[in-house]
Amino acid sequence: MSEIDQLKNELQQIQLAYALQRQISHFKGGFLARISHELRSPLSQLTSLHQLILNDLCENPQEEREFIKQAHGCANNLLHILDEMITISKIDYGHIEPKLEVISSKQVILELVSITYRLAENKKISLNLSLPQEDLFLETDQQKSLQALLILLETLLEEITAGSLEIILSKDKTSKFASISFLCEQLEKFLFDPIDLLTSPDSPKVDKNGSFRLSPSTKFVMAQTLLESIKGSFGVLDGGLYCLLPLHLSS
Repeated sequence: MSEIDQLKNELQQIQLAYALQRQISHFKGGFLARISHELRSPLSQLTSLHQLILNDLCENPQEEREFIKQAHGCANNLLHILDEMITISKIDYGHIEPKLEVISSKQVILELVSITYRLAENKKISLNLSLPQEDLFLETDQQKSLQALLILLETLLEEITAGSLEIILSKDKTSKFASISFLCEQLEKFLFDPIDLLTSPDSPKVDKNGSFRLSPSTKFVMAQTLLESIKGSFGVLDGGLYCLLPLHLSS
C-alpha cells in the first residue's frame, strides 16, 4: 500500500469515526427529555385511573376492580422501564463490570435469531443471514453483547411492518472488530425520531398486550451504553444499522 493510499484509508477511518460520534450525540443529546416523556405516559394513565376511582365515577364494583387492575398494570410497566434505566446507568458508570470471554460470533448470531424468530414470524418478516465461512471469535461479555444485539433487532422488528431483514456478519476494515449489520428497507422511516419528544403529541406507544414501549432512539442509547461497556460501538451508515464487537486477536 502506497503512502497516499494509507493516508486515504486513515482519512476514511477518521470520517467514519466522526460520523459515528455525531450519530451517538444525536441519540444521547435528548435522552433526558425523551425518557422523561416516556415515563410520563404510564404515570399519567396511572393517575387518571386512580382519579376515576377516588371520585366515585365507577358504575359498579366490577368496573372499579377493572380500573384497579389497569392501574396495577401501569405501575408494573413504569417499574419495568425504571429497572431498565437503572441497569443501564449502573453499566454506564462502571458499577457492573463486564465478564470478558472468547466466544463464537456465529453462535451469538444463531442464538439471537432463535430468540427473535417468533416475533419475526408473527409479523411475516423473513430474517436472512449472511455469515462468513470462517468463524469470527469475539473477546467480549456474552450476556451484554447479546442483550445489546437483542435491543437493536427487537426494535427493528417492532417498528417495521413487513418484508425482510438481513443480518450480515463480517470483519470491519481494521480487522479488529466483528461487524454485525441489520439492513431493511423501512429503516430510515423511524430511525431518527424527534430529540425533544416533549413537543410531540402525548400519544404513548403501546403494544398489543397494553404495555408501554420505549421509542427506538431511547433503545438505541441503551444498546450503545451496553456496547461501550464492552469496548464495542453502534452506528448508522448507508441505510443500515450496525454494531462492532471486539475480535479475539490471537498472539
